[in-house]
Amino acid sequence: MTRLLDLDAMQERIQSFADLLIFRKQAPKETRYLLPDVFLRGEVTRGEAGRVLQMPERTARRHIGQLLADGVLVSNGPAAPVRLGFPAEYVGYHFPQLYPAGVELGRL
Repeated sequence: MTRLLDLDAMQERIQSFADLLIFRKQAPKETRYLLPDVFLRGEVTRGEAGRVLQMPERTARRHIGQLLADGVLVSNGPAAPVRLGFPAEYVGYHFPQLYPAGVELGRL
């Protein structure tokens, strides 16, 4: 099971996933720092997430809101901390040993 999850490389995959979101213009370039930070810490407050993004508060809230709407981040409520989400459409990026390439695009 450890080999299937490949947790040792998970941080690198999360970094690559952030780069993909940035490339597709689905997230700001600062997301490259936020997603690995959230992964390593488990969860962060929204204020901390804004600081990691290094943006004005309002801009950071808007980007965090979009990441929440996309399922990239999840939270238990509007004031609760955020943690990493694993949306089904991106499952192949996070767990490539468990899901074949293209499964997130519905190609199977």
